[in-house]
Amino acid sequence: MGMIIKKLETDDEIRGKAYVHWQSWHEAYPGLVSPGYLEKLTLEKCEKMAFTWPQNTLVAVDEGRVAGFVCWGSCREDLPETGEIIAIYILAEYYGTGLGRRLMEAGLEQLTEYPRVCLWVLKENRRAVRFYEKCGYRADGEEKYLPSVEAAEIRMVWERPQKEQKGRKQMRIDTERLVITEFTPDMAQAVHENSLDEDNRRFVPDEVFETVDEAREVIGFLMSRYGGTEGPLTYPVITKAGGENIGYVQIVPLEDGTWEIGYHIAKRCTGNGYATEAVRAFLPVMAETLGIGTVYGICLTENAASRHVLDKCGFTPESEGTGDYQGEQREVYKSVWRKA
Repeated sequence: MGMIIKKLETDDEIRGKAYVHWQSWHEAYPGLVSPGYLEKLTLEKCEKMAFTWPQNTLVAVDEGRVAGFVCWGSCREDLPETGEIIAIYILAEYYGTGLGRRLMEAGLEQLTEYPRVCLWVLKENRRAVRFYEKCGYRADGEEKYLPSVEAAEIRMVWERPQKEQKGRKQMRIDTERLVITEFTPDMAQAVHENSLDEDNRRFVPDEVFETVDEAREVIGFLMSRYGGTEGPLTYPVITKAGGENIGYVQIVPLEDGTWEIGYHIAKRCTGNGYATEAVRAFLPVMAETLGIGTVYGICLTENAASRHVLDKCGFTPESEGTGDYQGEQREVYKSVWRKA
């Protein structure tokens, strides 16, 4: 059968992708990143990331074995009309076989809506820089230092040759007091701090980010979802008076193909009607964008504040009782919003 490049689908492929991630870092990055970081990058950690974020990934499979992968998305930096190759790795034994080039071409085929594509590469990773240059990428002068790996990255950009592509319009919703827009990496500190609220720990513990690096990693994933319709589609809520990041609003796909609304306003800013204002403005825009007429609101029965927001935004009660919530059996309240 030979080598094929396909969408990441099965659990075995996800585990194979995780192995390539783990192994390629330990093959290519000794001497380029801090030894301590490599020691902490375990196969178990790579598997957790692979199962958490399987979207937008193609794998190269050689006789049933994953030999490499590529991940793509919307640019995670402030570059308009730009896609991004978020990660591309192959096992060292496939160096020089043309597999890297095949994965790059396959990734670019997923980004045809963008006139340009960027990526970040370790500045001292000369092998990778040369490879990207051969693929048509050029450094654009942007550089950043990553404390977590104790190394610098440079940005490289590829321009789509002589093709006019329809650019993606950036999300922006204005209300009387708020702006709902798109995440950028420099919001990591605010996202980290906002997530530490006691209510967040109580009601949505999987959305607590204990470190800024963890918040930055999640922002990168959320930014990669922009421009698509698979979700989750999550956007920060910014105050017009002061430009403060006070939380987020999101719409998330459920297993049955329907969608759920989500929102969080930092504790210091609650009691001002911000959540209601954001959700009211967000719902019709996303319903139109996704072509849907129904959105569900799901929260713990005891979360009176969240239920109050849903009620004020036009959700009507549908059910209440014991059900699965964050992997546990809890008392759950479910309501529904329907497009007028």
